[in-house]
Amino acid sequence: MTSIELQMAPIRTGVHIQGGDFFEALQQGRGLEDVPYVAQNASAMHDELCWWAAALKSARAIVA
Repeated sequence: MTSIELQMAPIRTGVHIQGGDFFEALQQGRGLEDVPYVAQNASAMHDELCWWAAALKSARAIVA
């Protein structure tokens, strides 16, 4: 089943934590905030989510 079938909007950016970074954080007590791409991707994903939320809210108001 695809996101379209579930009436979900696609968000291209995700927060994917690579195995090496995950195990380093887990085993050495390193925080994920120390991994630069996590914050960058989380910010981009948040921006996309906010954009879709505003766009879909406007579109649904017209249809309703």
